[in-house]
Amino acid sequence: MALRWVPEWVRKTIHLEGRTLDVCHDRSTGLISCPLCTPINELCPSADKPLVGVVPKKATYFFTVEDLGHHLREHQKGRSGWDRKIRYEEEEELEEQEEFE
Repeated sequence: MALRWVPEWVRKTIHLEGRTLDVCHDRSTGLISCPLCTPINELCPSADKPLVGVVPKKATYFFTVEDLGHHLREHQKGRSGWDRKIRYEEEEELEEQEEFE
């Protein structure tokens, strides 16, 4: 039993909403890396020779192509889910402060 993750990144072509995309796919877990969050040429330069043991510092991973599609649509809108959550929490804090004033 392994106690740590040792990824094997390979380049894989997927079909998403009528488009063809090259993504990095981990052979050991099946994770798909967002090609916009992580430079694909650095993480998986080849489709046949895996890059073993590299875990990018800032990356976003998905188990399904559908989840990656949702994430890429957020990229198109120019925001991510974290940005919305932070803004929502800030608005709540402002409302609470206004109530006490």
